[in-house]
Amino acid sequence: MDMAKTEIKEASWYDSHKDVLCYGDSLKGRPILEPFSNVIEGTLEVTKGDIKTIAYKNDTDSKFNEEKNKLAKDIPKYIATASYYGWARTIPGKHPEAAYFVYYYKKTHHKLILCLRKMKASGRFKPYAIISKEAFDASLTGMNLQKRKPNQ
Repeated sequence: MDMAKTEIKEASWYDSHKDVLCYGDSLKGRPILEPFSNVIEGTLEVTKGDIKTIAYKNDTDSKFNEEKNKLAKDIPKYIATASYYGWARTIPGKHPEAAYFVYYYKKTHHKLILCLRKMKASGRFKPYAIISKEAFDASLTGMNLQKRKPNQ
């Protein structure tokens, strides 16, 4: 790839990154609290910190990162239009704040997995990451992914 195309690609990713962070800033003190139902039923809570975490979890593919950033700006719609992929208990010693994780799959130009945590304290679901399906599949070691609905 020539240098000009690389610079345009990086500029486009950078713009999407700034855009999603600005969106996150708009949630400061005003988180999204919205009921959802797609196999799992619950209340979604999206805060500035959640968006910031998603924005900084990047792949090596700039186009993937742009798509992830775009989807992060409307997580309720992502859940409503995605396929339930499964759930898993937390790995012992990791994420003590979470009861378990729930996963939703979506195929756009890329294959993406939205990871949600069910928080022990509030019972709400909070977004944790949007990652490539390939990265998700590679991280399944030690995880007992369940396809059925968890006992809520």
